[in-house]
Amino acid sequence: MSMDERTTPRSRGQAQIILAVSPADGLVAVPVGEQYPWANTALQLTLGFERRPDGTYALRNVDTAAPILRALADTARRHRVHLFGGPRTYLGDYAAALADGLPGQWTVKVEVYSHPVWQEDLVPLLWDAGELIDCVEHIRIPYAAQLTKGAGIELLLAERPGSTDQYLLGSFASATFDDNYADPPPPPRSCCPPTRPMPPAWSPARSCRRTNRLSTKDCWPPSKRHTEGSRNSTRCGRRSSTPAATATAPA
Repeated sequence: MSMDERTTPRSRGQAQIILAVSPADGLVAVPVGEQYPWANTALQLTLGFERRPDGTYALRNVDTAAPILRALADTARRHRVHLFGGPRTYLGDYAAALADGLPGQWTVKVEVYSHPVWQEDLVPLLWDAGELIDCVEHIRIPYAAQLTKGAGIELLLAERPGSTDQYLLGSFASATFDDNYADPPPPPRSCCPPTRPMPPAWSPARSCRRTNRLSTKDCWPPSKRHTEGSRNSTRCGRRSSTPAATATAPA
C-alpha cells in the first residue's frame, strides 16, 4: 500500500483509491486510474463501503473504520491498487458549504473522472484561461464539483493540485458546443465603400452587423428607394475617382 499526503494522486500505478474525510458521510473512497475497475473490485470486496450513484463509496460508521481500512489495504494490495489519503475534506462537502454561502439557490453535483481521458471532456466547457483550464489540460483531475444556479449559471470547482487546502473555481457550461467550436470564423468578404456620405440604409446595416443579426435581404445592399438621388455614390465593387479604404461588408 502507498499513502500520499495529498488527495490528488501522482501518476503512480494503474489503479488508485482516494480516501477523503466527509463530515456528512464519514469516509469517502474514490476509485480512479486507467485500471479503475481494479479499485472498484477492491472496494466492493471490502465490507463496510457503500457504493453511491456518483461512483464514489462511503464508509459511514467511522467508529469502526480502523479494521475496515486494514481489510481494504490487504484487498487493494492483492488487486494492485494504491491507496491515497490526507487531511483534506471531501470535495463534495466543501462544494456544498461554498454553495450555501453564495446568493440564491445552488445545486451541487460531484463528477468522477475515473479514467484520465475523461477529464478532457471538460476542456471545451470551461470559460477559463487561467490555472483551472491549465490543470484540466495537463494535470490529473480525478473529480470535480459542478455548482449550478438557475438561468444557466454554472461553476466548476476542483482541488488545486499540490495543495491540501486550496481550490480552483471557474465558469462552466455543461451544454456542449458544436464540434467546430475551436475553428476560426470564415474570412469576411470586403468591398469598396462610397467616397460620399453613406446612403441611409448603411447605418441600419452596420448596426445589424454589430449585433450579429444582419439580414442580407433587409439591410444589404441598400434598397432602390434609398439610393435614388444618390447616383454619384459608388456602389460596392466599383472604383470611385478617388482612393477608398477597404471596408468589411456584411456577410
